[in-house]
Amino acid sequence: MRKEAAVCRLFFSFTQVPQDTFFKITARMPRRPVCLGIFFSIVIHLFILLATSFADTVAVMPSDIIEQALEMRLHEDPTWHALIHYEPRTLGGYVSRVDDEKFFLARDGKFHPKNELVKTLQAFFEEGDDDSHPLCRFPARLQWLKGALPLLQSEVEDLSCARFSEWINALSPNGITMVFPSAFLNNPASAFGHTLLRIDSRDQDEESRLLAYTASFAASTSGEDPVSYALRGTFGGYPGFFNVFPYYQTVKQYSDLEHRDIWEYQLNITPHEADFLTKHLWELKGIAYQYFYFDENCAFQMLALLNVLWPEKALLEKLKPWVIPIDVVREVVAQKSLVKQTIFRPALATTLQSRAATMSQVEIERAKSLVEREETLVLPADSPEILDLAYDYLSYALTKGKVSHQVGSKKGLSLLSARSKLNVPSSTFKVEATDSRPDQGHSTSRMRTGVGRRSGKSFYELQYRPAHHDLLDPSQGFLRGSQIEMFATSFRHTEDESFKLEEFKVLDLFSLSPRTDLFQPHSWRLSTGVRRKRFHAVRDGLITDTRFGYGFTWSVDEAMAYSLLNSSLQLGGKLDTNFAGGVGVLAGMLYQPIEAWAIKGEVEHLRLWGDTHTSLEYRIEQRLSLTSDLALRFALARRHEYTTYDNEMRLSLDLFF
Repeated sequence: MRKEAAVCRLFFSFTQVPQDTFFKITARMPRRPVCLGIFFSIVIHLFILLATSFADTVAVMPSDIIEQALEMRLHEDPTWHALIHYEPRTLGGYVSRVDDEKFFLARDGKFHPKNELVKTLQAFFEEGDDDSHPLCRFPARLQWLKGALPLLQSEVEDLSCARFSEWINALSPNGITMVFPSAFLNNPASAFGHTLLRIDSRDQDEESRLLAYTASFAASTSGEDPVSYALRGTFGGYPGFFNVFPYYQTVKQYSDLEHRDIWEYQLNITPHEADFLTKHLWELKGIAYQYFYFDENCAFQMLALLNVLWPEKALLEKLKPWVIPIDVVREVVAQKSLVKQTIFRPALATTLQSRAATMSQVEIERAKSLVEREETLVLPADSPEILDLAYDYLSYALTKGKVSHQVGSKKGLSLLSARSKLNVPSSTFKVEATDSRPDQGHSTSRMRTGVGRRSGKSFYELQYRPAHHDLLDPSQGFLRGSQIEMFATSFRHTEDESFKLEEFKVLDLFSLSPRTDLFQPHSWRLSTGVRRKRFHAVRDGLITDTRFGYGFTWSVDEAMAYSLLNSSLQLGGKLDTNFAGGVGVLAGMLYQPIEAWAIKGEVEHLRLWGDTHTSLEYRIEQRLSLTSDLALRFALARRHEYTTYDNEMRLSLDLFF
């Protein structure tokens, strides 16, 4: 009995049972096995409990979580590839488009999705509690892996991540809007337009969207000239970075300073998706890419951001080898029910022109004089409409440097004071979009097939243009009077010759900006490339030809007339002294009475020295649209170079794709 009592005493001592309770139990034991039975029963239960706890601990060790992730093949998941920006390599395997080693946790993570996944999971369990910890640096990776590996959610330690928390709370993501400022030919970086994403906050409405933040991708340059920018940007000579800044800065830059209309495409996504995309944007802050003007540019990277939300849509795989911003917008719009709403935000110049269209020329001149000259306000002769236009025009004059800020401040106060004395409330002036949405225009690539006759000989023509738009192409969705053509290549086959290169346009830009009562902009043209020049009836040859023109455009209803001082520099072995250069005039008219039909007539005269001769050409061409992506063209031309006269007629079919 003493042995059983000793065992029981040891047991109850171990289990911390009070001593008086112990004596009560031992005094009432009916037989010897009772205490031992209780003891061994509880020991067995304790063993089972400890074994279970130990088993649970083993199941959530980092090595087992990694093993589970590999068994699930998460490193092959499209979302993981989208988060690390992987793309297939030509000869097999993967490579990330990110070029900054800070973005990768594995030494070879740029090329190996599996190694980057393993290292990421290991890094989540590392010691540390500051903002540099991988848990704070990669919140989107963490969120996705927690969703894929539920055991990870309970085992990873939560960190405060002060800087990240402050940043995402400031953005307060609730929705995403794709923003497209229209093309701006005076800036090479924006010649094709621009694409960025706006992060809409929970507490904002359409009246306060200017306070939202935007995400953009741009090359980090040092103010190089346009030629240097084009060359370095084409061959990846700049680093590119994601930037986050207030939306009102975007509107000020694009709408007020560069006078570009802005289109906003509100996406139909959930707050959870907006939060996830914003977390991924945090992962890319300060991370360098190699910037390429024609593919890995602003538009491509915006689509790469959206790709983390819907990797199964393979949005990036549907793009052409060259990426133009409007093509990215079209790709997003093409996704079923992805765009919830489209909003037009007119530029300051567009608003001014629309307001002026409702007023007489006398009223417009009066409003301008109040801004540009020392005019005395006369009330009530200076009506509310005149004062409203004058104040808007003052804002425009300030952005263009026509009025100093000191003078502008005084005039602004004077105009506002006079406006308030009229005691007439300002009417809501809403500017409607004069053109169709940019995504509704023709596709950017064009294939042309045609037949014709030149100097009595028939020919067949084949032309391919990767991008983008010329003056006679369907104008729907494009800036009227703008032309951007790149790498347009034409071949011709004549009756007695094989296929020959007729023309290769490296670049052809044309900006027709009509002068109005309010604005007096200049028009210009720049083109460079290779073309076939006829020296006499039986001899021709390829030369390089670079032309630049500068002048004015006037618009009357549906017609635009233009006149430019023109220059040309021609180089080629078949030219006397191997070059010819000179000046002349380019004049023309573009008329489009209806959307489906347009006609253009031009005359171009050049007096050239070096290989001294005169060049004179008359041409007329018209376009008839059959559909938005199919058009017929008919062209007539007469050229005079040296002593040779050429007459040409061409009928062609244009297919946009």
